[in-house]
Amino acid sequence: MNINQNQICTFVKIKISKMNENTIKNFSTQLIQSVENKEFVKCTLGKISSSAKDLQNIYIKAIELKSNVMLSFTFRYARRDEVKNFSLSEANDYMLQALGNEIFAADLFTTSKNYFLKFNKKRIAQIIEQKATFSQIVNLQHDKLKKRYISTENNIYLQRLEIVGNNGQILKNKEDKFKQINKFIEIIDSLIKDISFENEIKIIDMGSGKGYLTFAVYDYLKNNLGLNVKIKGIETQEKLVEICNSIAKDSQFENLSFEQSNISNFNETDIDILISLHACDTATDDTLYQGIKSNARLIVSSPCCHKQIRGQMNKSKKLMQINKFGILLERQAEIITDAIRAHLLELQGYKTNIFEFISAEYTGKNLLIVATKTATEIKTMEIKSKIEELKSLFGIDFHYLEKLLEENENDQSWRNLNPVCHTH
Repeated sequence: MNINQNQICTFVKIKISKMNENTIKNFSTQLIQSVENKEFVKCTLGKISSSAKDLQNIYIKAIELKSNVMLSFTFRYARRDEVKNFSLSEANDYMLQALGNEIFAADLFTTSKNYFLKFNKKRIAQIIEQKATFSQIVNLQHDKLKKRYISTENNIYLQRLEIVGNNGQILKNKEDKFKQINKFIEIIDSLIKDISFENEIKIIDMGSGKGYLTFAVYDYLKNNLGLNVKIKGIETQEKLVEICNSIAKDSQFENLSFEQSNISNFNETDIDILISLHACDTATDDTLYQGIKSNARLIVSSPCCHKQIRGQMNKSKKLMQINKFGILLERQAEIITDAIRAHLLELQGYKTNIFEFISAEYTGKNLLIVATKTATEIKTMEIKSKIEELKSLFGIDFHYLEKLLEENENDQSWRNLNPVCHTH
């Protein structure tokens, strides 16, 4: 039987391909088993193919989410990082698909051995085993609290709000809520360091609800930092106001109170800090407007819903191919609503930032709008032009916060309390 050169080459390629497939399977199996056996330390994927754009490395660590062990992949690009969490089966599928195609090196560290997957110039794979470098695995807890900004021991308001038990332990079904509270306080702590306050610090919590943040902010600023603070929670539900005032009294928080009122009816000035968590739809705009009108030096608001813009975007013809999908329309509405809010705040002399303040694992409504009052020059025409461009592109007639500001344009009294420099 005669075998030509092409048949020999094909046979060799098939054999090498099969060898590589088995080697890659063995490496991926070692990875998954090390996690299951609680021996996994870390894994790094490198030698990325140029076809993977600007991807440089992939770093893998084990995490625990909702009592499930998963693998968190950090994709390190030239100018950004992307994090994706995979179940063990998903991680295995990814490894089998990527290794030998886009990725040509992998280093796995476990407490029993080190495993190094290498490909030579002919792209033949081999696994090199070495003595273990590490003797202990890392803590799997995801988003582990490096610091608790509020104490849970003998904490009356956390007990009354059913966040912790009488023993000071966080209740299992309230761990996510405590993480939100703790992270919010961490952000407040970092923000106020850049602001100098004179005498008493006046803080308003718009739509305070059960008062989770209101109590925590007061507790941290007053009892941990020793600041002279006065905080008021504004809430529409009379029952919640009564409960929160009772808890404040029992906690001996003398300068913390709650008042029944609508956000739109609020009429106080000289506010230092205005906070709000998940004010629904245009209630967020009412909150931001009250902060602007009151010349708040710092506004920290977590928006929710975004129905007002979404209803108008249905009229847009330019982007109908996107807007016809409900979930994409909803997310797009959120982005556009908050982007315009940020520009409108800048138009009023605020330096703005929008970011995720906590992982989406704990709440889907995890964006935070932070606005800090500045005395810098405002590029009025430039900012207005950006707002109009966004409105025109997405078929938006008006933004509710913009409408609130326009309706009060003739009343300049509140602007004069804290003048800023406008340029045209």
